[in-house]
Amino acid sequence: MKEKLIPIGVALLYMIFAPIVYSITHVSIHLFLLWNMFLALVPYLLILLYESIKKKNRIISYVVLVFWLLFYPNTFYLISDLIYIDQSQFVIVYGEVFEMDIVNYLGFFYLVIGAMVGIYMGIVSVKPVIQEIKETSKINPVWVISALSLVSATAIYIGRFFRYNSWDLLHFWSIIRDFFSQLSWFTVFYIGMYALIQFLILFLFSKRKPF
Repeated sequence: MKEKLIPIGVALLYMIFAPIVYSITHVSIHLFLLWNMFLALVPYLLILLYESIKKKNRIISYVVLVFWLLFYPNTFYLISDLIYIDQSQFVIVYGEVFEMDIVNYLGFFYLVIGAMVGIYMGIVSVKPVIQEIKETSKINPVWVISALSLVSATAIYIGRFFRYNSWDLLHFWSIIRDFFSQLSWFTVFYIGMYALIQFLILFLFSKRKPF
């Protein structure tokens, strides 16, 4: 039971430091990271709920899994927050002189740690799902990881560029309209690369510690 509380503790600790980092750096993204980390924690909490009720009520447990899938992209979404790292804060003369400012690097490291915690939340929340699929079907986990990575990458793209949230699925047709209205090679590139990143993370983790 204690092991299951570790991801919650990690996420909460990160959230506690958000206003502290903001008060030092005065960069608003660090306050938004508090909310983003909370959303990344939700799928893990849903998985804990799923595991506690799956033997008691299969129907409700499947409903919980649907909500888990809706919120799961929020875990790897934190990687996209790395775009807020501003090179001008660190490079004075390209390749020769670099800024040595504690405040700037505090913001930098906080963003990187946020991405790492997001990845961690994604891994720990998806593991029980993969394990369940292995036990109840003959589907190869690699295909599950591939499909999940693609769906998640698409959701992250929609969230990043169209500012939709997990609960905005209620506006499904608006999402579809906006997505296809700006469909381009950049869309394919972004989703493809993000899906590849997620797949590699989940696949390499599964090879090190099999699902």
